[in-house]
Amino acid sequence: MAAGAEYMNRMLARFDPALGTAERWHFALGAYNAGYGHVLDARSLAPRINRERDIWIGHVGEAIVLLEDPEYVAQAKHGYCRGSEPQTYVRNIRSFYDAYSAVMPAEGIDRSTR
Repeated sequence: MAAGAEYMNRMLARFDPALGTAERWHFALGAYNAGYGHVLDARSLAPRINRERDIWIGHVGEAIVLLEDPEYVAQAKHGYCRGSEPQTYVRNIRSFYDAYSAVMPAEGIDRSTR
């Protein structure tokens, strides 16, 4: 578990803070699941398919799925990626986060028992 947290921290650190917190988390989660290079390939691909390179949901998340297609794989520096997996992974983590946040907002967490 500690190794996973450390790796996630490294993925977060690789993305520009100017992206904003939510987008950095989306990109870091995508990189955690598929690899940093595949996320870079998807970010490069996004403008070529009329999507934004700095937004995951509906943009880079859509582009990464195309890295399953041989036409796009041929143009990708890091090759083939099972792009539907990181897209689903990020979507699921975001859904879980939203659901848990609705039930237990961060300010409502009692940290005294830790």
